[in-house]
Amino acid sequence: MVMENYLKTKKAFGNYPPVVLTTTPKSGSSLLQPVLHRLLTIYDYCFKRELPINVIHSTSFLQRLDNGEYTCSHYSSELFEALKGEYKIILLIRDLRDIYISYYFFTRYLVGKNITEDMLVFREKMDELGWSDEVAIQRLITGLEFYNNSQYYSFDFLGSAFLFIENWMKYVESKVCYIVKYEDLLTDKVATVHGIMDYISLSVTNVEIETALRDTDMFLRDGRKRGESEKGAHNRKGISGEWRLYFDERAKQICKERIGGLLIRLGYENDYEW
Repeated sequence: MVMENYLKTKKAFGNYPPVVLTTTPKSGSSLLQPVLHRLLTIYDYCFKRELPINVIHSTSFLQRLDNGEYTCSHYSSELFEALKGEYKIILLIRDLRDIYISYYFFTRYLVGKNITEDMLVFREKMDELGWSDEVAIQRLITGLEFYNNSQYYSFDFLGSAFLFIENWMKYVESKVCYIVKYEDLLTDKVATVHGIMDYISLSVTNVEIETALRDTDMFLRDGRKRGESEKGAHNRKGISGEWRLYFDERAKQICKERIGGLLIRLGYENDYEW
């Protein structure tokens, strides 16, 4: 048994390059990161987080990542232009229309310790305007700018997601990073995770993947099914295509103008006829 465990835990230090999982907010990192953690620790990878936590966009931190270490955050593409050496970079994306919906609900309703001052200001503004969720989602499609106590605020959930992914596209198209779609994690979990591990050049079995997926399933832990909404939860609904419930023809047209080309490049649409 001791020998079996020894052979199972393959030492990563000095053998395997650093791994970086990056994603725009509300794209499913809370789904993928725990699974990735379980599987990387089989190879004795060590998770690293930059401290203090609110200082997460540092090239120097990424440069200090060593073999056998990995990290996960919302790292922009610009941080990687100064990096040298071999990194395994995983870019997790999601349909930008669903990112927009999820980001709105997250900002307006999240409960717990991670509520920021900007979120509180946004909620006060929504209350002041008296917008329902349906109205707010239609009107915020172009962003919202306002002053609060002489301080300027700008909320553009769709625009920020677009810029994040658009700036990463040169790395995607040059095969520098490995792209993973949130939707594939919902529909073909095992094969999608296998693809990630193959990219990192680590061998895992279907049983190991299935076990990691089951043990880290937050909906299973909370006694909910995917699609059952809990408005204030970080993992509110966990589905794809929710934007169809909220977008009218005006919202669709604005999305086509703002992000239509990127949706086609990412394979979410074939044309502008949606």
